[in-house]
Amino acid sequence: MLVLLIFGWYYYCVDTSATKGTGIAIDLNHNPHIVYYSVNNQLIHAWWNGTVWQKETVAPVASYHNDGPSVTIDNMNRIHIAYFNNNQRLSYARFAGSWVIETVDTTYRTGDYCDIEIDANGNPHIVYYRYLGLFSGYLRYARKVGTQWQITELTNEYGGFHSNIEIDTQGRIHITDCTSWGGGDLRYIFYDGQNWQIEKPVLTNAGGYNSLVLDNQNRPQISFYWADGTNFDLKFTNKNTGTWQVYLVDHGLQLFKRGWDNHLAIDNNQVLHIAYHCHNEELVKYARGSGNSWTTQIVDTIGGYSSWIDIALDRNDVFICYHHEYTTELWLASTKNLLKIEESVKEEINPRSATIVKKFITIPAGATVVDISGSILKKNSSNHDIKMEITEPGIYFIHPMNKGQQGVNKVVVVP
Repeated sequence: MLVLLIFGWYYYCVDTSATKGTGIAIDLNHNPHIVYYSVNNQLIHAWWNGTVWQKETVAPVASYHNDGPSVTIDNMNRIHIAYFNNNQRLSYARFAGSWVIETVDTTYRTGDYCDIEIDANGNPHIVYYRYLGLFSGYLRYARKVGTQWQITELTNEYGGFHSNIEIDTQGRIHITDCTSWGGGDLRYIFYDGQNWQIEKPVLTNAGGYNSLVLDNQNRPQISFYWADGTNFDLKFTNKNTGTWQVYLVDHGLQLFKRGWDNHLAIDNNQVLHIAYHCHNEELVKYARGSGNSWTTQIVDTIGGYSSWIDIALDRNDVFICYHHEYTTELWLASTKNLLKIEESVKEEINPRSATIVKKFITIPAGATVVDISGSILKKNSSNHDIKMEITEPGIYFIHPMNKGQQGVNKVVVVP
């Protein structure tokens, strides 16, 4: 079942310089913190201080990466970051008045696809990928005990792609990953106190991207990208009934792939929230629900590749950070109005977005107009601009004919 829920989003450009990779967490004062890699290979920490965005450089990083960095904030409001350092090894940064940096794993080319969690005693736990060759590697898990890092590698089969970690209320470790960059098995891995146990909710056609949270009964809830050659879907699985059940969240096809770079969060009411990338449609989308009941909505247009999405929740608010491919900017979309002022109504349309009171919008030659649910309303097949009347207030998106073409891509029509 697919229904529509409209959220109002506020948009913030966090960094106008070229960026790549994002991770987001919310502090105890309800302010967002975003970590990311700069184009000149630095780990950057940006945060909202209640008035403006502030930024600082934390450490140098590798010149390439596939995922990460990852950030979390503990119950004492301390920031912890896992990242792929400039020597292509896993590093850990924590803020204790100043940044304290540690190399976690000294093995060359370990630390990509990293994710971090902090246990009840304040100790970091990190999962990540050890590179062996093109599209092959192992999952590694590192935890800090005292002053030492203990590292476990799972070598029974290839894995570590898009790895995720959660720690339950009993202190037990839960991990998900994929056995291949694309077209592999989705794995759920947990430690039973003596041995690592591996289950496979999905075989063969898991498309690499996946995300994990635990519900209030410590049960795994997993979103993942499915690609079987015909269907290219965002899907969801859990074993709330005792066996793994798979549900469709957003159906995609070869020319409408939906579910890249999906990231999952769960709120206090046990409702699930997913932010994800629709490659061909060049969209960030947001899904909300559980089981076989989901709502979906467009958040923004960003380009076909390099989305680097992450999601965080705070009370009733949703925060989604992402990278805009064509402008290379870092953006935050949030249901929270950080500025605490209402957006002004503008007659003039700027290149990124517009709010208009007129109910006519201009569609450039070859462009397509879709509503917030992704439904196509009109395509201009002519070689000149045309006008389209919008009869209902709402958020609409204009897709140019060419992917690299600059122009209006978000229009808000108010009564």
